[in-house]
Amino acid sequence: EEWERERDELEEEGPQPEDLSQIIERLKSGVKPSYGDDVELEQRRVIQNELDQIRVSLAQVTPAHGGIGHNRPPPDDESPQAVVIAEVRDAGETIRRDLAKQQPNALEVATAAFHLQAALGWLGKKLDAAADGFAKGFGKTLGVAAAGAVLTVGAVLMPSLLQQMHSVVHHVVHWLSYVTIGF
Repeated sequence: EEWERERDELEEEGPQPEDLSQIIERLKSGVKPSYGDDVELEQRRVIQNELDQIRVSLAQVTPAHGGIGHNRPPPDDESPQAVVIAEVRDAGETIRRDLAKQQPNALEVATAAFHLQAALGWLGKKLDAAADGFAKGFGKTLGVAAAGAVLTVGAVLMPSLLQQMHSVVHHVVHWLSYVTIGF
């Protein structure tokens, strides 16, 4: 019964979008995107709004340096997490910058979305591993409720950021499919 419901939902959504790597290959082969109709411009606005949300979320999950007399060291800009967060920020800005142009560079947008998708996978795995390790280590002594309270940033802000990143990638893929094939 659940399988049938999922199948019906997929059928209602229509054809599934292409893989980003397929779109990148099509663009590299010389396909010329078509821009400027109302549907395409609305898709761009949706993506821009989602990128604004990611910008806010990144500010919330990026620790700020405490200044003189603080007890927090400056963030390690070389840590894998900092590098991935920087990649997310850079990819988002690349997409934002290109979508603001009258004639965006679809290959640049696709490549940035590909980097965003890779960062999404990496951050998702790290969040899962951190939550599991934290729950195992503290779950025995503090109890599940206390462990959950301490994980507020990881359990609330990061999943929100991951969901926003997923949504941007999803909408960029739809936009790229639209401008390179048309529906």
